Amino acid sequence: MLIADGVATQTSAQLTSHLLCEQCEQRLGLLDRSAADAAYTRSGECPIISQLGAERRRSEDEVSFADAVDVETEQLAAFGVSVVWRLHAGSRHVELGPYAEDARSFLVGEAPFPRAFRVLLGVYFDPARPESPGDPMATMIAILASDRAERARRHRFLLCGLQFEVVVGQHFSPYFDELCLHHATTKQVAVLIPSANTLRSIGKTRASARPVGRLARLARR
Repeated sequence: MLIADGVATQTSAQLTSHLLCEQCEQRLGLLDRSAADAAYTRSGECPIISQLGAERRRSEDEVSFADAVDVETEQLAAFGVSVVWRLHAGSRHVELGPYAEDARSFLVGEAPFPRAFRVLLGVYFDPARPESPGDPMATMIAILASDRAERARRHRFLLCGLQFEVVVGQHFSPYFDELCLHHATTKQVAVLIPSANTLRSIGKTRASARPVGRLARLARR
């Protein structure tokens, strides 16, 4: 699902484009599996929740964060980079410009984690609703519209209750450095509760598009 300007479009272009050799497909498949293992399952369980430490609240934005005690942060950071690169190379829903080659080189094992990328992660979890803490995000897979984040470009997507933000550019505020799954000294994950605005802007488009292919299989887990 591609969501841009309030419109949901059903698309599988990024999944069917022939971008990689078999070896590289297998390499990215391992990253896909790491993300799927962290996300909500069909039964409503969310493995990453049990891998987080105690929550603490940041006063400036009223968002809770938890230490990523047992989370595979490097794998998830690489997954975030891989998704935006695949969108750039396969469907052009994302434009990485001069940073595309840095991402490609990293993903095929030719270079370290790209310096121009920051990957942030949030998980939707509402403790007030123990029977369905992640709904309706727990079953949603969506590519959200890109936007500006200070002097960088931010690309966001949802994967079964996990919200990834991949920020690309040369200049970052300390906020993005402190919360990046790769660059931060203390790795953290945001714990998000869907607001009314979130549900209106994303949830209402759910019926107009559905995941297909590999993403659809993840949603049925």
